[in-house]
Amino acid sequence: LVQGFAVGGEWGGAVLMAVEHGHRGRRGLYGSWVQAGVPAGLLLANGVFMLASLMPDEHFLSWGWRVPFLVGIALLAVGTFIRLQIVESPLFARVRDERQQAKIPFFEVLRRHPRNVLLAMGARFADNGSFYVFTVFVLTYATLEVGVARAAVLNGVLVASAVQFVVIPAFGLLSDRVGRRPVYLAGAAAVALFAFPFFWLIDTGSVLLVGLSIVVALVAHAAMYAPQAA
Repeated sequence: LVQGFAVGGEWGGAVLMAVEHGHRGRRGLYGSWVQAGVPAGLLLANGVFMLASLMPDEHFLSWGWRVPFLVGIALLAVGTFIRLQIVESPLFARVRDERQQAKIPFFEVLRRHPRNVLLAMGARFADNGSFYVFTVFVLTYATLEVGVARAAVLNGVLVASAVQFVVIPAFGLLSDRVGRRPVYLAGAAAVALFAFPFFWLIDTGSVLLVGLSIVVALVAHAAMYAPQAA
């Protein structure tokens, strides 16, 4: 829950800054780079976790699992530097200079755009729910229920994250050309259709099919995730 509140605030601010700084005809692409930070983070996190898991189980379970979390503290310095150096977007600066800024923006957006607020919340539910199934729950399910080796599943998530890191900007650029809605809805339909086949492939216990299922799932998810910011 704490992570959810933190990510919610972080994500909203980040995509606003990216989209509002972006060229009007390329806002899908600009916003998608924030989204690409998620698979990049997965690559870093799972890569470090995989290295830590190479140690003997008794050491890993007693103290080794803490190492990736401690290493993550280094990112705090990077994030703090970015926050201290960033400037307001040109769009916001213009609104502020023209004295058109709402006194309480929170209530203003609920009063003027309640439907869009609900649509945005629903869109986030759709991609977030599926994302955590494909990248977090799958680690427990495949290892404990199916018996796939932990390293094999982690490798599958790593490969899928690398693929997603590439396709997210591609879907963002596509949304600039054909519109946000067609790209998002295509991704949502693909995720829905792949829900059962995803688990059928995991249940085979085949390392190749497990990896393939995660890759396909994250590519479908990317079509939702990429244009969402814009």
